[in-house]
Amino acid sequence: MTVRPALITGAGGDIGCAVADALRAAGNPVAIADLDLAKAGRVAARDGAAPAIALELDVTDSAAVGEAVALTVEAFGGLGALVTCAG
Repeated sequence: MTVRPALITGAGGDIGCAVADALRAAGNPVAIADLDLAKAGRVAARDGAAPAIALELDVTDSAAVGEAVALTVEAFGGLGALVTCAG
């Protein structure tokens, strides 16, 4: 199995949380990004088969998106998937 680190935007919501849980259950590390850092932190703290980090992210800020990608790469050694659930 190939491990693909993922960055999930809007991951503090129900759909983003479910995606994060599924990816982690499959062994993929995830960066949980949300406008509300507390929500992202709660999702990242859930039990999972792979590590997770929480990031505060406003997807309308292109510099912040670039920083989130860089932090994900730094934490997990790469980025294999981007899931956009922010809406």
